[in-house]
Amino acid sequence: MIALLSLAGCGWNHLPQNGYSWLEDLWDPAGAVVARDGLYFRLGGGAMVRVANTEQDVTTVDVGDGAVTRIAATPDGSAVVALIERYGCVTDERLPRRPTADDCPPTDLRRSTELSVVRDAQAGPGTVLGASFNTVEVSADGAFAVAWLDLALLQDGVEDVVNLTGVAVLDVEGGESVLVSIGFAPERVLFAQDEGGATDRAVVLSRNQVVVIELGDGPPRRTVTFPLALDDDDEIDPLDVALTPDGQYALVTAQGRSDLYVLDLADPSINIVELVGDPARMVVVPDAGVAAVVFEDEPALQLVDLASFSWTVVGLDEPMDRILVEGDELLLHGLGDQHHVYRYETGTSDLVEYRVQNPVTAVSRSPDGAYSVALTRPEPSSGNGVDAVYDANPGMEILDLGTDESTPFLLEGQALGVAFDDEGRALLLQRNQTYLYRYDLVDRTEDTVRLTVPPRAVGALSDGTLWVTQDALFGQVTFLNPEPREVAGFALSGIAAPIRLVDEEAP
Repeated sequence: MIALLSLAGCGWNHLPQNGYSWLEDLWDPAGAVVARDGLYFRLGGGAMVRVANTEQDVTTVDVGDGAVTRIAATPDGSAVVALIERYGCVTDERLPRRPTADDCPPTDLRRSTELSVVRDAQAGPGTVLGASFNTVEVSADGAFAVAWLDLALLQDGVEDVVNLTGVAVLDVEGGESVLVSIGFAPERVLFAQDEGGATDRAVVLSRNQVVVIELGDGPPRRTVTFPLALDDDDEIDPLDVALTPDGQYALVTAQGRSDLYVLDLADPSINIVELVGDPARMVVVPDAGVAAVVFEDEPALQLVDLASFSWTVVGLDEPMDRILVEGDELLLHGLGDQHHVYRYETGTSDLVEYRVQNPVTAVSRSPDGAYSVALTRPEPSSGNGVDAVYDANPGMEILDLGTDESTPFLLEGQALGVAFDDEGRALLLQRNQTYLYRYDLVDRTEDTVRLTVPPRAVGALSDGTLWVTQDALFGQVTFLNPEPREVAGFALSGIAAPIRLVDEEAP
């Protein structure tokens, strides 16, 4: 019997019959992972590259014999964590002298996952996780990572035997990995810190229960399990989870349940706070010491005090399903047919209503907190004149949060995103338009930045450098400052690399 490992990526010899369609998936322009040193992309062929606004603009990250399946930046942006799929081949068949993955019968292929921490485009030693995982979450201090299999991300079905009850907990510095059983289908992971700010617990949500994993002294281990359902036949799917600022409580909402579960992590117990409806979104507002909840069908904002768990309700004109937090101030909006954006000040209980022309698709806030930008979509119209023109076109509305004035715009294409530069300007992307619209929020002046390829996503690096990913088949990013600079062609990196099997038993 021969035991072999192989690269799990796809070279030219792995192109399907419709090879051009496969080439369209070489990279994801909306999938940039932002780190301090540049943008990282997972490529369709299994490779990973860093794209930076430097002389060495493209760097291929050497992950060894494996295909990168997932990447995530650490919260401080100092590193990127990569999940790498490895293949094994256990077969009685005779293989060529230098076999590839294609030489291994499909039924004899074995998959495993390895986790590697990438810093400055250099992959660190990998840690074998021992099962198939496609999602990873990293603690705020970068000390721990938790990997699991998110069933919602499975696109091609299940291959091999899959463990649906465990998560892999990795000590990033030490490189040790421990598999911890937490219940069926893990969905979310949060990390709690001790008084000194060091990560000491992971809180894992799965169907019907919440598990606390101790990360302090000794190996990671499950210490407390909170059942959310009293009857095994009663399925409860968590919707949102958040920790209180002191890390003592975990707050959980569930789909279709008008309850807020309050889990005491220090003295294990469960209390339930009554909600006024089925929750759509819940967030903790640390500066105000409250949890804010909005609802699917109830036009209300419910504020739960995190000290007493008493609550108050603020009436709205429409149900909201999104909450943005800035200090002790909230911005509320919805992604349905709502025509309102609300600003609520928790300190003064002031509620300001903004009426927007069309339904909102996204809301963002300027870095100084003085302005908000609402992007809107077309909607069916029964009117005529000005209202009909607004209804027929995508739009943008600038909300001055100081004067509470709203300035509406009509757009050529559906808005894809907004970024802000360090000169007080908002930059707008539109679908299929080869320019960026730039608007000075203070002076109310405008100009454009020309692009050679339509944009897909926009953002900023930690040093303020603005970037735009674009709909180019082989990859393209434009860095906007100090002058526009294109970096292209990186999506072909590693595509023609041979996919060799390596004998595990070889010295």
